[in-house]
Amino acid sequence: MANIQFSGIGITAAAGKLGTEVYARNQHGPYVRSWVSPAQPASAFRDAQQQFLINVQAAWQALSPEIQESWNDHASLPAWRSKNKLGQLYSPSGRELFFKVNLTRDRTSSISSELPVKVALNDCRVLSFVHSGTGPGPAFNPILDLTWNANPTDPNQTLQLHFTSYLSTGISRPKPSYFKLLFNLASTFPFTSLDIGAQYVFRFGSYQTGKRIFVRSRVASRTSGDILSTAQVFLDT
Repeated sequence: MANIQFSGIGITAAAGKLGTEVYARNQHGPYVRSWVSPAQPASAFRDAQQQFLINVQAAWQALSPEIQESWNDHASLPAWRSKNKLGQLYSPSGRELFFKVNLTRDRTSSISSELPVKVALNDCRVLSFVHSGTGPGPAFNPILDLTWNANPTDPNQTLQLHFTSYLSTGISRPKPSYFKLLFNLASTFPFTSLDIGAQYVFRFGSYQTGKRIFVRSRVASRTSGDILSTAQVFLDT
């Protein structure tokens, strides 16, 4: 659904999908394009993600009206205000906040119905991304070296690693939609290095040479759903 801004002269700004058109903005200004249904190739990863969304929705519907209303009241607090596609501040609904909190959790964790609490987040940096293999297939062993700027002792924090598929080496600033969540690591994970080869091939397909892979790290709070974008690096295969 599009966000539309009105004034005394009519519509002054719009962002998002409206009917068969999408309103957006780039470095040259606002533009309109036709909406195209995104491709959703069947995969075990996609099915798992869809099932988790179904489970979160079912958990919300199973809450009593009184608990749902407490979520609505909690979401209206100033601390949870967010910005829409037009950059305007708004208060989310209780259902929006419920989804935000649970979608940042590890998929192996149980869905939480406890009201979230704002917490301070430890920053994290991805130091390097290197390919230790010598060829395609099993020899594709990209190693991600990680470190924390602060001691990762908070059990309510998790490190999310988002990757792109194999992109052209001419790309230096991939679109946010190119990044897909591949790892959601608990704060107790030994943050030194991580071999992502098998998981990456499972998600994006067989190894390709002459391509570029981007990774973006984000720290998330399991209790509030807050995200802190931290770092981005790439690897040329």
